[in-house]
Amino acid sequence: MKRDILASVCNLLGFTRFLEILPRRNCLVCLNYHRIGISNHVSDPGLFSSSVEQFEEQVRFIKKRYAIVSLEEATEFIKHPSRPGTTCVLLTFDDGYLDNYQIAYPILRSQGVSATFFLVSSFVGNNKLPWWDLIAWILGRTNIKSFNVDYPIKTHINMEENGYEENLRTLLKNYKSYQNQDSNKFIKCLREACHVYDDPSSTNRLFMNWDEVREIRRGGMCIGSHTHSHEILAKLPLKKQVEEIAISKAIIEEKLHERVNALAYPNGDRSCFSVDTYKALHECGYKIAFSYYGGVNLPGKTSAFDVRRMAIESNMPINNIRLSIITSAQSGRDVSL
Repeated sequence: MKRDILASVCNLLGFTRFLEILPRRNCLVCLNYHRIGISNHVSDPGLFSSSVEQFEEQVRFIKKRYAIVSLEEATEFIKHPSRPGTTCVLLTFDDGYLDNYQIAYPILRSQGVSATFFLVSSFVGNNKLPWWDLIAWILGRTNIKSFNVDYPIKTHINMEENGYEENLRTLLKNYKSYQNQDSNKFIKCLREACHVYDDPSSTNRLFMNWDEVREIRRGGMCIGSHTHSHEILAKLPLKKQVEEIAISKAIIEEKLHERVNALAYPNGDRSCFSVDTYKALHECGYKIAFSYYGGVNLPGKTSAFDVRRMAIESNMPINNIRLSIITSAQSGRDVSL
């Protein structure tokens, strides 16, 4: 890809290293992961942010070049922007998949750094596929090469022309759209179009359980909420938004015996949260909330309820991450590669 070539050329020519030795801006760069490992043909492959080896290399590099901060320190940065500092990095994970505990946590602990894990409270200890993985499973199981999905908008799917991953992105986008007001109807229509009515036979647990969550907390990791059922908040009326984030907060606090002040918005682009979401967060006692559409957080210019995160995408080379972080930090803008 062009961006991979650009990052490699910048590294070979020494441009990336030159930027890294220049004075850095006082800012907070938040990096977001979902899963660590290799796609298992059941889950959405786009959620696998890096392999084990890549993640270990990334953590080692970031620790060497930047200050990796905890959730509490990141919150302090947003609340007290006048304090002097430099570029710091917050590592975050969404959804609470089991590989976060089995793979990511041992690497983080061995490197002596903290990360924040945002949990969907109804998923903890669960082996039921969430909607995005279920859509991936259904599409991966069909033998039909060309079909229409009529809800929420009529969409033609051609497996031979566009391939699995491009069609999956289309279906996930349709599911998240405002036209989809009935999630069960969407899945039903997809199953009928694909002629796939079964679910994965595996009973393997997909998400961390509460004992594992407590263990990573004792090991220096931080915990936040990712709502109770991963609903896109802005699609819900205010009362339902309050329920989603209040129930999640109450469950996590009861299980961990500590306050939960941070939330990451499901999906996290600008359309996924609203003024009503801010009201719900205030009402439920949250102090900070994280989006997911890119960007760098500058002192005095960042809303506590819109702390921006940059995605670590599948198999992103270390050169891309190096260049993305340093150019974003130097310019104060998102320069994701």
